[in-house]
Amino acid sequence: MKIGLYAYKTAGKRTTTAEQGLKQILGEDGPCLDVLIAPEYTNIPLVNARALSTLDPEVLLIPGTTLTQAGHSGNILNRAYILKAGQGLTQEGEILTRKRLGVEPKLVTADGEPITHYDKISTCAVPGYSDADHAFGDIRPGFAKFTAGTKPCVFDYLGRRMGLEICRDNEMGFRKGHSGNRPVLKETMGQGLDLQIVLSCGLTAKPNAIKRDGYFACVDGGGDKPTANVYGPGAKLTDVIPIGADLVEKNDTLYIYNIPEK
Repeated sequence: MKIGLYAYKTAGKRTTTAEQGLKQILGEDGPCLDVLIAPEYTNIPLVNARALSTLDPEVLLIPGTTLTQAGHSGNILNRAYILKAGQGLTQEGEILTRKRLGVEPKLVTADGEPITHYDKISTCAVPGYSDADHAFGDIRPGFAKFTAGTKPCVFDYLGRRMGLEICRDNEMGFRKGHSGNRPVLKETMGQGLDLQIVLSCGLTAKPNAIKRDGYFACVDGGGDKPTANVYGPGAKLTDVIPIGADLVEKNDTLYIYNIPEK
């Protein structure tokens, strides 16, 4: 499985040119990929994300996150779209939460369910890196409520069980009363993932929900320079290969990592 990680700086931006960078990567002259991810707050609207996804229908595209209004409520969600050939990813079979002492597994992903997006669960943020700092278009902070997603995102793709988190979901997504906050995927799946993906802006995310032979991929748009990291078996940091730099802005770079076949 070949993963593309588009490291693009989103910190401090309400609108970005990340869409143009992804268009180059997915174009006819782009690399052959199975999965392509971008960081939190790229703010690419759904109709544009669908169009990007059709440029290379063989790629599973997760084009960063977009702040979007939820139905008629006006509430704002920080959403990552999950697209292949412009559509969601249909699942075969069920995925259950990990089995814990005294707690029966619960359904996470249903048979036949189309996985189209994931909404960030954590509402914890630091000044300059919050959803409000990246609101754009018709979204006006103070007039709409920023709200949390409610459902973890776990799915099967190319024979691997994968999970997606957005930034602080990786360390404090679920609120657990007096027992503190818990990482979303670790709390949901234990260490049962083949591939854990994190889209972030200003967070040093850690592999905490992967199997001993699993992989972790994170692309971060925070700080002075965007970064891309992959951890391999034994949660060891590995090398990613830069194959394109300064695609549309200074320091935006496409990195490639090839996960060996099972």
